[in-house]
Amino acid sequence: MKLTLGDIYAVPLPNKFFAAIKIINISGKDTLVKTTPYIDTSIPEITNPLLQETLRNNRFFYNNLPAIKWVNGEFPKGFIFIGNIPLTDIERKWRSSTFSESWSFVGHDVFDEWRYIHDREALEKEIEELEKKEMMDENIKKHKEVKLMNDSDFWTLVSLINGTKQIKEGIQLLITELAKLKVKEIKLFEETLSFKLYLLDTKDHACYFGDHSFREEKPNTFSVDLFLYARCAAVSRGEKIYNEILDNPKLMPKNEFLEELLDVTSAAYEEKKGKEFNFNATYDYETFSNKNGWS
Repeated sequence: MKLTLGDIYAVPLPNKFFAAIKIINISGKDTLVKTTPYIDTSIPEITNPLLQETLRNNRFFYNNLPAIKWVNGEFPKGFIFIGNIPLTDIERKWRSSTFSESWSFVGHDVFDEWRYIHDREALEKEIEELEKKEMMDENIKKHKEVKLMNDSDFWTLVSLINGTKQIKEGIQLLITELAKLKVKEIKLFEETLSFKLYLLDTKDHACYFGDHSFREEKPNTFSVDLFLYARCAAVSRGEKIYNEILDNPKLMPKNEFLEELLDVTSAAYEEKKGKEFNFNATYDYETFSNKNGWS
């Protein structure tokens, strides 16, 4: 379809609404599109005065930003030609740094602005759910890209912590066994340990680890460090108990901390190579790193 500057099109929106857009610039395969303030359940006449205006976005973080964007891709067959209104001098001068790879949501700004005024609670909930899903998808993608130690091997090594009478002796035994592994295996252990701690980094788990647990009414009593050390204690309990704690936060160890677990990998590497262990795991185990767990 050949577009002409000044062309006005009706855009079908959800709930049987229509928006109206205007073509204000064309550069190669890119088109600069303006969304008008028009929104109704019928297609506007070309004489409708709203088609002369420009929608201003004011929802959420927007601050009276004009609804103008560059769009790339094939023009949608579902858009309905209304007519042509010659460009104004102001429209000829419009510039935009906003760019879209498709026409899928062109014109939808006016629907979102309408909902922000008339249906804000539902809109905010939808956006929140969408952000959670995007974050979850990103975490899944990241997890697939991260190589972890075989679960059986990891938990066999962790079981050494409680295989002696004293925890300190168990920690040293774990360090000794890790130092016997190849460097890449030591790194795999660190990746896996970090991931296990990351999964426990949730508000629900933070509410049940003892005297310094998270409480909405007393946020200053919460210790981010002790929560991390409590998660270390949970990991040290072994695979079965760890998985039970993961599913049921109320089973978190109470006032039990094992900060030493955080240093076993670096200690093993130094014992093996005689130098400092400079390695950053993909998953950050520091408290509040698991955004999904605290949302």
